[in-house]
Amino acid sequence: MQEFPEINQFLKPDCVIDLGIVSKEEALMTLVETLCKSQKIENCHLVKQAIIARESLMSTGIGFGIAIPHARFDFLDHFIVGMARCKNGINYESMDKKTN
Repeated sequence: MQEFPEINQFLKPDCVIDLGIVSKEEALMTLVETLCKSQKIENCHLVKQAIIARESLMSTGIGFGIAIPHARFDFLDHFIVGMARCKNGINYESMDKKTN
């Protein structure tokens, strides 16, 4: 049976942020900037473009107040995981139409 890594192997404390009331775009950009700074990613502009491009295909809001924005990059050979929390929620255009 294949073992899968646990999220705590990838999610570092400096990649978890709390947001005030923000738009979806602001939330994405703030999270990407945090990840780039924490992980010392030099291509932050490219990461931002890829996340926005992926989000424009279809919302990564999966419902129940959760969204999983993501993208793949040739220059990374490992996962980078971040988490943003917004107490008041964000209109993330999820399929269940609830504020994430």
